[in-house]
Amino acid sequence: MEALQRSKKQLEADYHAVLDERVELVAERDAYKCKLHRLNHECNVLLNGNASGIIDLDALVMENR
Repeated sequence: MEALQRSKKQLEADYHAVLDERVELVAERDAYKCKLHRLNHECNVLLNGNASGIIDLDALVMENR
């Protein structure tokens, strides 16, 4: 019985660890989606010839490192 209780506690701890990791991964995914959207917008601005809203993509990449 004690072995089962230890096993249950270990499984609960593993479950919570996986849930925490999932939350972190979802937040990271959302951040990447936002960056992708912003870069797509900037690329569209460049391709359409609107030079007033140009940003330095190289600086943005360096900032992310």
